[in-house]
Amino acid sequence: MHIGIDARMIYHRPNGGISTYTRRLVAALERLDHDHRYTVLHSRRGRESVVTRFRHGVVWTPAHHRLERIALAAELARFRLDVLHTTDFIPPWRGARRHIASIHDLTFLHYPQFLTAESRRYYNDQIVWAARHADHILTISVASKQDLISMLNVPPEKITVQLLAAEPHFRPLPPERRDQHRVALNLPERYVLFVGTLEPRKNIGGLIEAYRFLLDQLPDAPPVVIVGQLGWLFAETRARIEALQLGDRVIWRDDIDNDALPALYALADTLVLPSFYEGFGLPALEAMACG
Repeated sequence: MHIGIDARMIYHRPNGGISTYTRRLVAALERLDHDHRYTVLHSRRGRESVVTRFRHGVVWTPAHHRLERIALAAELARFRLDVLHTTDFIPPWRGARRHIASIHDLTFLHYPQFLTAESRRYYNDQIVWAARHADHILTISVASKQDLISMLNVPPEKITVQLLAAEPHFRPLPPERRDQHRVALNLPERYVLFVGTLEPRKNIGGLIEAYRFLLDQLPDAPPVVIVGQLGWLFAETRARIEALQLGDRVIWRDDIDNDALPALYALADTLVLPSFYEGFGLPALEAMACG
């Protein structure tokens, strides 16, 4: 078979969960599958290629465009795909003989107020059609599978749970290297850690208000280190945090790359994951892999 994998989100949001999922999926398939032909579809604006052995395909249609389903379908005709794996929820009208869609979670149905109006239109207006249109659906937890069944009436046999795993480099830090990494990453001696995209669903405002309360009881509590890139609708949360006047007790870091994350986890006193909703919650698994 000729199988296409949609990797356009790697340009749209390079450090997001779907991009990590896509990179690891392609890398594993390159090692495992020598029977089928693959084309991995990249954005024409992207500089990163996730393939070493598979074919690198280029498409012009941007992710989350309002005409994406039609425009992408027209572009994909030249590839003559037997199967298209859409890694980001919404497949095109027609991109292959069969469509596989990864629907990671239904956050936007549980908490529509946490999305921008544009994102709400993109997901909420198309997800029912996407679930119906896909020949099969991959999701990342039993909880997300149950949501697909109960909220979108997807037959259970149409869904496969493909569990996530921490990447191989997430592992405990040797004791003799702890001080070296702490200095290199400019981290305090002790800290509470949050890792994730900074957006309302992650409930960072609730975390910081709880931390303010903790400081009133324990003035010498370790600081909070918040690691992640700015997402949508975060201005209101940032204003609430600034109003609490926590100063250097809350440390914002958007300069930590994926290779440095294991040390960040290993050096933390504890990880907090206060999200209102997660389809899976990979930081908890990554932290446990780091001990």
